[in-house]
Amino acid sequence: MGSPIATLVADVFMNWLIDNVNKIGCSPQIICRYVDDIFCTFDSKEKMDQFYYNLNKVHSNVSFSKEVEADGQLAYLDVLLTKTETGIESTTYRKNNHTGLYNKWESLSPLQYKKSIIQSLLHRSYDICSSYQLIHKEFQNIKSCFLSNGYPDWFTDKQIKIFLNKRYENTPKNKQEKTTYIRRILYLPYLGETSLQLEKELRNFFRKYLKELAHLCLIHKTHTIGDHFKYKDKQAHLERCNVVYKLKCSCGHSYIGQTQRNLKFRLDEHNPSKSNHQATDVVKHLYTYPGHVTDFKNPEILASAFNYRELLIKETLLIQEQQPEINVDNFLPLYTSSIRRFYVKYLVDAQFLC
Repeated sequence: MGSPIATLVADVFMNWLIDNVNKIGCSPQIICRYVDDIFCTFDSKEKMDQFYYNLNKVHSNVSFSKEVEADGQLAYLDVLLTKTETGIESTTYRKNNHTGLYNKWESLSPLQYKKSIIQSLLHRSYDICSSYQLIHKEFQNIKSCFLSNGYPDWFTDKQIKIFLNKRYENTPKNKQEKTTYIRRILYLPYLGETSLQLEKELRNFFRKYLKELAHLCLIHKTHTIGDHFKYKDKQAHLERCNVVYKLKCSCGHSYIGQTQRNLKFRLDEHNPSKSNHQATDVVKHLYTYPGHVTDFKNPEILASAFNYRELLIKETLLIQEQQPEINVDNFLPLYTSSIRRFYVKYLVDAQFLC
């Protein structure tokens, strides 16, 4: 829920495209696809060219490019496939413009970040490489790459050892009884050695005095440049939309309403001097009592919503709760009193109010 559907639509379209190409003919021996990247094998160049032609003919707005093996090698995503006498070998592929630049050892970032970078690269190489010789070669490339980024030799060796032990250590996994301790999560700013020392002392304290009661989980929070800048200017009060608002009269009475439009436009409709004789409850009230004054420049925004139905529900709940005198239909019951109090307390106050 709420995730972008572009990936799903692209996947559905590509399935439709491949099905239509296969109906035409000249289907490949092997076909693999990741989103819009397609890997195919053919037994002749003529079939490959025909399949490529059919692929670009199915839809006028879609045009594919192709890469053919050169010197027995072909790169697909981050995998480099190489023909050998015994079959096909696979190893990690890096583009020619790969700089080998990663998070520097001297950078002010938590140690766990640096461990995770190495572990992720080891995991990728282990899954891609087709033989132990190629895995060893890739691990040596990773080690030399991080040495050039300032990482000490012992640190990279330790991460490789930890990774391999997890893969080949034959320790039986005993079913442990479920513990009843409480997990405590603590967020700390990362300040280098000071943060590491504080983490050590906190862990020792929990281990010594609260071992059977609580488990400490420490998370270091780092700051980025984006944390110090706002991406959007704050929206003006009267330019907001999809809100429930409240107007107060000088007599002490009030009015609650909602609008999907710009709030200023809706308030102009309540203002007798700008409303063009629109018969809103506020206009009627001000015509009935000419000496009363309503501040249309500083309304109170009570709630906001993402859709019209939610906006109406919030407006109704707030009218039932606050009973504004200027609203003509504020006496209409929405729910029974007990249900209404529940909705007002837990939906309006906790979630819906902005």
